[in-house]
Amino acid sequence: MDYSCYKVMFERALVLSRRNDYDGARRSYERCLMMYPRKTKVWISYAQMEKRRGSMPRCRAILHRGVRENPKSTSLCIALGLHEMIRENHDLGMEYLRESVEIDPRNYRVLRWKNHVPQKHT
Repeated sequence: MDYSCYKVMFERALVLSRRNDYDGARRSYERCLMMYPRKTKVWISYAQMEKRRGSMPRCRAILHRGVRENPKSTSLCIALGLHEMIRENHDLGMEYLRESVEIDPRNYRVLRWKNHVPQKHT
């Protein structure tokens, strides 16, 4: 793997996202993930961009794809678990958090996290 190529591709996606060129950022993230599907940082950054845009279904789909590509990634399991809990899918969220502990028992603290229910703004 050519680390410099990965870094350039990832940086391009981040810059496009900061410039609010979300279509361009998506294309860059997708290209990067086609070449480097094991880079969990890319999956999480891509999902966070969609979350910031308010596209929770896209965020969720990206995290699910990331977990399918990297089933032993604790960071992706935790990110998906938290996403599900925020979306009020508490049981599914806890499944992913437990999975992260099965992969790496040092993550046991995530099992102490409380169910998070977003406050409704009035």
